[in-house]
Formats: sequence, structure tokens, C-alpha cells
Amino acid sequence: MLWGVVFLGAAGACVLGLLWQCHHLVSLGPLIHTLALLVVMCAAGGARYLTWQDAAPNSLRTLPDSLLHDAPAVQVVGTVEGPVFSADTGTRFVLAAQRLLTSTDTLHIRDRIQVRWQTSLWDDDPPSFPDVVAGDRWTMTGRLQPPPPPRNPADFDYGAYLRQHGIHWTLAVDRPADVEQQAEAPLGYARTVHEARRYVSRTLQTHVPTEVARSIQHALLLGDRSEVDDAHRTAFAHTGLMHLLAVSGLHVLLVGMLAYQLLRPVLMRLGWSRRRVDAVRAVFTLMLLLTYMAITGGRPSVVRATLMAALLIGGTLTNRVYASLNALGAAALVLLWMRPAALYDPGFQLSFAAVIGIVLFNPKLMGLLPGAFTHGTARRFFTQSVTVSTAALLGTTPFLLLHFGFASGAGLLLNVAAIPLTALALAAGVLTVATSALPQVAHLFGGAADILTQLLLLIAQAGAAWFGHWQWAVPHVSSSAVAFMVAGLLIFGGMRTWRLWHGLAAGLAVAVFLVWIPLTSRPLSPTLDVLFFDVGQSDAALVRTPDGQHLLVDAGYRTPHFNAATSALLPHLRYTGTSVLDAVLITHPDTDHMGGLPALLRAGVAKAVWDNGQLPARPLQEEAAHLANVADVPYRSIEQGDTLQLGKHARVVAFAPPSAEANAVLQSSNNRSAVAALQYGDVQMLFAGDVEAEAERWLVETYGYALRSDVVTVPHHGSSTSSTPAFLEATTHAETHAVISAGDQNQFDFPNPAVVGRWRNRADAVHETADRAVWLRTDGNCVWRVDW
Repeated sequence: MLWGVVFLGAAGACVLGLLWQCHHLVSLGPLIHTLALLVVMCAAGGARYLTWQDAAPNSLRTLPDSLLHDAPAVQVVGTVEGPVFSADTGTRFVLAAQRLLTSTDTLHIRDRIQVRWQTSLWDDDPPSFPDVVAGDRWTMTGRLQPPPPPRNPADFDYGAYLRQHGIHWTLAVDRPADVEQQAEAPLGYARTVHEARRYVSRTLQTHVPTEVARSIQHALLLGDRSEVDDAHRTAFAHTGLMHLLAVSGLHVLLVGMLAYQLLRPVLMRLGWSRRRVDAVRAVFTLMLLLTYMAITGGRPSVVRATLMAALLIGGTLTNRVYASLNALGAAALVLLWMRPAALYDPGFQLSFAAVIGIVLFNPKLMGLLPGAFTHGTARRFFTQSVTVSTAALLGTTPFLLLHFGFASGAGLLLNVAAIPLTALALAAGVLTVATSALPQVAHLFGGAADILTQLLLLIAQAGAAWFGHWQWAVPHVSSSAVAFMVAGLLIFGGMRTWRLWHGLAAGLAVAVFLVWIPLTSRPLSPTLDVLFFDVGQSDAALVRTPDGQHLLVDAGYRTPHFNAATSALLPHLRYTGTSVLDAVLITHPDTDHMGGLPALLRAGVAKAVWDNGQLPARPLQEEAAHLANVADVPYRSIEQGDTLQLGKHARVVAFAPPSAEANAVLQSSNNRSAVAALQYGDVQMLFAGDVEAEAERWLVETYGYALRSDVVTVPHHGSSTSSTPAFLEATTHAETHAVISAGDQNQFDFPNPAVVGRWRNRADAVHETADRAVWLRTDGNCVWRVDW
């Protein structure tokens, strides 16, 4: 449905553009031929997509659901497809499965499965999995499931991404004892590519001094961003420089086209004819580009750039000039014929949209500038850097808003320095690998790559600090809005000349769009929303009032491998256009409730912090208090009787912890949790933290049926030490919604089945974040769940 609307909008723009120019045509023949060709291509593309999507006769999708869903574990035999991605958090790869063994049957299958080998993050000394090489044949036992849906509204839809790549199943293996190698990979294409990736990785490890630079060099050379720290990745994303870490046309240009140019003077010294020199360097460059494409995993942007480079180089050999848009269209047709679902891939959309934007808009932007801006090499370079960045941003903005909810304008200036630095850093990395047989020389290039990469990171971090607010956030962009933007860009980009009234019309269209999006995204009546995030075995809930006030109750957990704030909370705030949290309430300082707070304070989104005042202070509290003091953010303790007003119509009332004297009765950290009621209209929502039976008894004795609420967070993640019958009787009624925040298959086996049963007997509905985030909405009279 979405892309049907986008296609109709784009097609309408093309038709309008052609009709606009029809007075230049001798007849309507070219217009009719173009429309006919467009219809034929769309029909052929639709037929190819349906054929590509059809399940093979022995695919897993043809098997009965009960055969797979009822089995706790299955054994799969298959061959590893490259590339293989290994990191501290585990190993992932695609398995070409050939045999499936369940407890009752053995089946011969033909399907592709996304495999992840990962031990429990809670193990202090986890065993390691063996090395995997593309082409190896393995037997492995694990949980076979369909690709998961997004855990939170702003999360990347990894399941849709896998399905677009023809992968409809995932296999999770959590014990090295459950894998066994059947045969090593034969020496061939897959093994050669794998060994090449390992060689590049080992070379960087040996000759690039710092871990930070090595992780970014991995992204530049191999397209593997798994080792880039979340904070560094966020800095690149906030400044519109993330394209530098994604292997794209820029990298292909630097690796291939520079080789093409540099080979000419070298080969001419051999006394060869110009035609022979051109043929040899063309063949060498294409082989180099194909090798680079294979090593980086064949991403759409690399395939697109390689195909375009092949056409342009071929045109040079045959003395023919190919228009950029024609070469781009040919690359798109080849890619879509090979994998039709690439049309839905954000990488495909952004890559092609950026090039289209540059081709259509950059010449016109340069033409609007006075000659003084392009006089001299330095001025022309600076001007072209800004106009190219602007043109690319114009082309990609609709898709950035669609997939990520925001677009950054900081890159318009930062690209001037960042792109040359990326070129130098990438060149230094390539030379480090190329000279690895000469360790001293490779070490010099590795040191240069380290310095240049650190400078690139410094630009991203400084840009995030200075220009991070240069963002256009438009949450939940509709398909009609995307179609409107794409159609408008195609119409204005297709005009031969731009005049003053064209600019006025474009400005008016943008103004209408800016007003229309917020108006259409508002609910018809004032509502208060609460989103209980799926952040694993931890707690985080975001409240949004009708006035636009935001309260975060708990901030999720932090481990060496995961931070709830950087992985879920901050992306959601960006996606929804939320710039600040008016208050953050930490129920108690355990890591699974407070771990994400330091990252929120570093990001500058928290205006005030409240905690339960637990003493003595823990290191996590001291870290958060220090960051709050540096940022001049009020940090105070909450206790029984305190209130916090959220806008005009909502307020938070603290039921616990009691004052210092009464608090002596409650000994444990969990029992000293802050317990707060959010009140809006006739609706009350109770956030109970991790209180256990002792604190529940105190609350019931102190407040009785004043605890009765329409929404209750189940205490302590559904532990058997909480949720006493008396507490349930005091807090619930026939229409209560109970929310359990617990991770899927967590180490504590939360929630306890008996506790879940008690809540189901008392409440109208019991929701669990182990499945996905829970979004509740109220108008002040009743509460309902939002399907997102």
C-alpha cells in the first residue's frame, strides 16, 4: 500500500512534468511511448517480484506451523553463506539449510536462515563459539522462529529487512556444545572472500594503534559497523554523516575510479598504445571493484556504484557518453531484477535518491549562485561541497523522514571537511592493507589512518555538540506525505530552468507541508500516552501528556554490550521529535532501572531528575549526580507526599518511599523503591518499582483502596517475592491493565507463572513487554492499548 501510493505520486509527477514540456514536442508520440514503457516495466517488475516471493516446494514456509512452533529446539544442517560478522556480542551469518531434524521427523529442505550464535550476556565467563568460514558445512541446534517484529515503535524493522532479502526464519543458538562442523569450506569464491575479510581485519588489528580508529576503519573498508561504539554511531547519525560509515558510491569512487586514473601514467610508461592502456586499466579497475563489492557484502549502494562505474568506463572504451540518469536507471533495473524486494530496502532508496538529487539539483543550485562563489579552486571546492550535500539531502529527505523520523542539516557544512578526511582515511587504510607485507611501511600508513580517522570522529562529535539541533523531526510520516514530497521534488528537479516564481511555489508547498503534517498527526481529542519500552530485563516507561509534557519513569539497564538509553530511548525521542524530557523519575538505583540515565544526561535531554534518595549512594547514582551537576540539571530525591505537575491536567503523586524515620522499617533496596501515581482525569496509573511483600503491606496499610488504579506496573518484574493478594485487591478493579516489564527468556525466569495467574484473575488485561513494547492511551475516562 505504502509504495503503491509513492509510485502513483512519482508517476503523477512524471506525467505532469512531461505535460509541462509537451508544447516543445512535435507530437504526443514520445509522451505516449514513455507512458507505455513505464506501464510495461511496472508490470514486468510486479511479475518478477511475485515469482521471487514464491516459496520453493521444500521451503520451511510450506511446512505446517505446528511442526516448527511446537518444537522447543530443532537441528539444522546447512552451508554457511558469506559474509560472516563476528563481534563481542556474538556471530551472525546466513545458513543455506538443507536438512531439518525435529524430535519426530527428518526433512530435506531448501531455505535460507539467519543464524545467531550468542551465549548469555549474564554469564561471567561464557564459553566461546568456534570460528566460522563461509562455505563451511555445520550442524546446529537451536530455537527456530520467524523474524521478530520491532521491539519498540522507533526500532529498525529487522524482520522486514530479512524478508526483503528472502530470509523468513531465524535460528538462535546459545551454547557452543550445540554446534558441530561437518565439513570445511572448499577453496572457492566464498572462502576467498571470507579470507580476504579476515586478512583486512588482521592487518588493521596489527597496524592501526587505537581500537576506536580500528572500528571505524572496519566500517570504511568492510562495511561492518558492528564494532563502532553506540555513542560514536549516534554522533555520525545526528550530524548527517552516517553515510560515511556505510560503504557507498563515495567509497567505490575512491577505491575504483582513483585506481582507474592513477593506472594511466603507470601503464603509459610501458610504451603501450592509448587504446591498450585504456582497456587494461578498465579491466583491472572493474576486477578491483567487483572484488571490493564482494568483500563488503554486496550492499545495494556498492552494487549501484559498481554498475554505474562499469557503464561509464565502458562508455569511455567505446567512445560513447552515457547520461548519469540512464546509467543510474540501468543499475536500478539490474538490482531489482536480481532482488525485487530491494525496492523496499532503506539502503537502496537512500542510495538512489541521493544520486538522483545530486544529478537533478546540483547544477541548478550552482546556477543560482553568483560567479564570485565559484571563482578560484578553494571557493569552487567549498561551494560544490555545500551544493552537492544540499542536493543529496533534498533527494533523501523523504526517505530519511519515512524510515528514521528526522533529517539532519548539519552535514551541509560538515561534509566540506568530513568527505576529504574520509577519502584520506580510507586511502590510508587501503595502503595499510596493500603494504602489509612490509610491516614498517604498513605501520606508518596505519598510524596515518589512525590520526585521520580520529580527526573524522572529532568532526562528528564536535558537529553533534554544535549543530546537533539542526534537525527536522517529523514523526510518523504517512505514505501520502512521502508521495507528496517525492512528486514535488521530481517536478521541480525536472524543470529545465528555475525562476523566481518556481522558488515561491516551492516555498509555499513546503510551508503547507510543515503545517499539514502536525495537524494530521494529532489525535481528534486530548489523550495521555504511556509507552512501556521493551528494554529486556529492565524498566522504562515514557509518559506524554496532552500538553506535550514528557516524563520518563526509569531508564532501563546498561551492560558492556547494551545501553537502553542509546539503543531504545534516545532513538524513540528522535523519532517522535521529542527534544527534552521534562522529568526523569528513577524508582531506585539498581542498574536495570537507572543504567540508561547517564546517557540521557550526556545527550542533554533531561531537564530534571528525581530518585528515591537511597543512601549510601551507589556509583551509578554518583555518576548521574555528577553529570546532572555539570549540565546544571536539578537532581533531587522524592518521598511520600511529593507531587509533580505535568502540564495543566496531569500530575504525579508519590506514595513511597516514606520519610526517613518510617523508611527504617523497609530494609531492602527494592522495598525502598519510589512508588508514584500518575493522575489524569478520572484515570490513575500506578508505577510500583521493585517493591516486595514488605513494602506492599506498608502501602496497603497506609493507603488502602486509594491505590486502586486503571494501570499498574507489576512490581519487581513479576517476581514471586511481590504481588501479594492484598496488594492486588487494593490496586485492581474490573478494568485494570497490568503491565509486566521483563525480558524474554531472562536469567531470573520472570515473570513467575503463579504471579501472572493472580494478575490475570484480578485485572482486565495483562500485558508483557517481553513480546514487544506496550503502548497505552487514555482520554481521562478509560484506557485502551494502541496497536502500533
